[in-house]
Amino acid sequence: MDMDFKAYKILYVDDDKNLLSAFQLAFGEDFELVTTTSPEEALAMVRNGKDLAVLLADQRMPGMNGAQLLSEARRIRPELVRMLVTAYSDLDAVVAAVNDGQITRYLAKPWRHDEMAGALRNGVEYFHMSQRLRDLQLELFKLSRQSVATVVLDELAHELGNPLSVVRANITLVDHALGELTALAKPLGLSDAVGRLQELKEACVDAQGGVELMHAVLSRVRKREYGSARVNQVVPVDLGLTLQSTVRLVPGALAGRGRISVELEPQLPRLQSDPTAITQILLNLLINACHALPDVGTQEIRVHAARVGGRLKIGVTDTGCGIAPENLTRVFEPRFTTRGDQDGNGLGLAVSRDLALQLGGDLTCTSQLGKGSTFELDLPWVPLEE
Repeated sequence: MDMDFKAYKILYVDDDKNLLSAFQLAFGEDFELVTTTSPEEALAMVRNGKDLAVLLADQRMPGMNGAQLLSEARRIRPELVRMLVTAYSDLDAVVAAVNDGQITRYLAKPWRHDEMAGALRNGVEYFHMSQRLRDLQLELFKLSRQSVATVVLDELAHELGNPLSVVRANITLVDHALGELTALAKPLGLSDAVGRLQELKEACVDAQGGVELMHAVLSRVRKREYGSARVNQVVPVDLGLTLQSTVRLVPGALAGRGRISVELEPQLPRLQSDPTAITQILLNLLINACHALPDVGTQEIRVHAARVGGRLKIGVTDTGCGIAPENLTRVFEPRFTTRGDQDGNGLGLAVSRDLALQLGGDLTCTSQLGKGSTFELDLPWVPLEE
């Protein structure tokens, strides 16, 4: 087997310093060696040394003998290759250690150079192959899960595609009918009816936005773009209407725990962007903000937008639980979540930041534990060409 035997560390524990020096001199050129006279220090190395492959221990040591040390090492790192070295003919202890699974082999003192070198090579090779097999098993498990997920997602996309097309067509029909009814009601002076019809028309716009968002998700599923998002088309976007319609999609997630306010710079002109992408980002941020709110007290989520130079800054600020400093750098990692077994898969923020980058911007977060968080969407300001 052609491999680098210095890729892994070998730890030898013996209370005889002279013997450890001789071990280093004999094998240090071919192997990556670490030695110590302390079983306690050896156990600390076992806990912290992930590149440690082989552990050798002398049987007769003060305080903790070799078999005890290897038994404890097995509990901490069961994958380690463990070998017992003894100059005594205490075969009962050696046999017991082998039978209990504490060691893979033993070597007699004084050890012979060729025997020890062969044992070290075999130990490193065994550890390397064990790790490789473990990695292959994990890859196979991931592939099997992905295969099942692909079948489920394809079936979901197929089953939802046709009903979604029907919903889209009916929303268009209802929106057109509401326009006609409004036109008939205005000349008759039916102001209450006109107001109600206008509310229903706005609800149609919101529903149409939700349908387009679902259509974009299903399109990515059909193209096997799982866990990712794509900017579809750049069109004129009324940011005020986009923000307001997105906010109207959220009250169910808010569940009466607070209110959402929208603060826009006056007379924000339209810009060139992808309204579906902006809606998806904001919807993810707003739902996350709702989940961060405690169940007691009056809470608030504030959506704010303004131009800063040639950039557009859209912020979502909540008065929720905040994010721990050690998690703040990981919030945009795919599959990272602090919600445990609760609803959520840790993809929302990762997808949102990916979309922001595709739009030529970025998504950042600031937070204070116990006081709340602010997510800021930074986009290039591309006004319409008049």
